[in-house]
Amino acid sequence: MKCAAVFLAAVFAFSPVRADEAKLSAALDAFEQLTLWREASGAAGGNLEPTGGIRRWNRELRVRVAGRSSSSELAIVMKYLREATEIAGLRMTVLEGEGTDENFKIEFFPEYMAPPVLQGAGCVARSWWGGSGEYTRAELHIRSGSRGFARCVSHEILHGLGIPAHPHNLHSVMSYTQQGFSDYTEIDKASLRLLYRAEVRPGLFHLPAMVAARQILAAEMGLGDPAAVGRARKGR
Repeated sequence: MKCAAVFLAAVFAFSPVRADEAKLSAALDAFEQLTLWREASGAAGGNLEPTGGIRRWNRELRVRVAGRSSSSELAIVMKYLREATEIAGLRMTVLEGEGTDENFKIEFFPEYMAPPVLQGAGCVARSWWGGSGEYTRAELHIRSGSRGFARCVSHEILHGLGIPAHPHNLHSVMSYTQQGFSDYTEIDKASLRLLYRAEVRPGLFHLPAMVAARQILAAEMGLGDPAAVGRARKGR
């Protein structure tokens, strides 16, 4: 899983190796683990497969909430969704009333009406994308009153924004083994922010995505040419 990060670190290495290079390699490895790998379908034991490239939103989120929830549960969901979209730089509009014009649906289910997919989980996200890798729709299904509600919600929202993996070695809400927190970690924020940089566009394949991510990180850390550093710090 780390082969692409190791390869790119070797290709772009500076001499002598500095502490910022180790920091860059760690950030690049986290980005790769979170966005470019996923559990193989039907595989047991955490077997991984490549995602096939970058998949994420490239349009405004039109959010609609359905079903009944407590005010505290809804507040938690909107807190994490707003935070994540702000980090990603995505525009978000919350739609009122009933309708079908949303592209991000949040639906609450009481325990007795929860669909089978929620019997063993507090919440589940599903996403759809086109051939370009651009997300077209996501749905977040939530079982009201479920245990570990906040962590489940923050975790599944990142799935709904384009982070498919569960790297258990990272300090991330996406890990199943790193527990005891619900808020997005610095690793989560940095990887999500990087995923939504214009250079890391939907549909970009694994190695080109890693090259683009590495160039952004190097410029942000002052390891590139002055012009590139200036562009990166302005977010362009």
